Amino acid sequence: MILYQKTKLVPAAGNVDFIVAVDGKAPLTLMLANVDMKAALVMREGGTDVGDNTVATRAVSYVTQRAGKNACLLFENVPGGAAAAVKTLAITLAANQAFSIVDLTSDDWKINLACGADGQTTQTASQVLKAIENDVTVDGLAFKAAINTTLAPGSDGSAQMLSLDGSTTRVIADATALLGGSDSTTTGTTTISVGPGTDGPWVAITNTDLNAVANDTMKTTTLTTPNPAIKVNAAIAATGTWVTLTVAG
Repeated sequence: MILYQKTKLVPAAGNVDFIVAVDGKAPLTLMLANVDMKAALVMREGGTDVGDNTVATRAVSYVTQRAGKNACLLFENVPGGAAAAVKTLAITLAANQAFSIVDLTSDDWKINLACGADGQTTQTASQVLKAIENDVTVDGLAFKAAINTTLAPGSDGSAQMLSLDGSTTRVIADATALLGGSDSTTTGTTTISVGPGTDGPWVAITNTDLNAVANDTMKTTTLTTPNPAIKVNAAIAATGTWVTLTVAG
């Protein structure tokens, strides 16, 4: 039975703490995972073609206010890592065009939305997501192998994906990069401590099983002595990573 599971983003070198009330349950299995930070392009409402034209801003501001948050999708690199920064995406509009995914090579992609005669899409975000999932063309399959697409946080997918303010030809501008990726490196020392409650005081126990968790791997250890609470502190190297602690008992 999973008693606790939490993932924390560690953007740079330092330490990350997980504090868990376990109410004397034993034995406990602790699992510590270390994974890449996924480069991503997160759509949100707002933004203009001219006013938000820096790369960092363009990557998160490409749906008009009329479309709203429910038109937003999230594109994440597969599987993650810094190399994803070279991947780019454009989403285009054109009168009477059919839906298609185009591999522009060199990790550049284009999604052409199905549009009516007015050049605006007839597809909601959910319909676009379904069209991507069902695309079995060579380019579509290659896109899905490289980029995972889901609804953006807070989006239910019910709104049509409209063009940028001042643009009738695209929803996401040409060559908009996925940002934020980082290749994780092996973690350092992980210290397990126990205490009478989640405020401590903490007493470290001798355990090296969760030290040096390599990139995209997980290590496991078992605690057999009952305690009210535990703290797991993991040292992180210089590059960013996601660290997940799972406690089962």
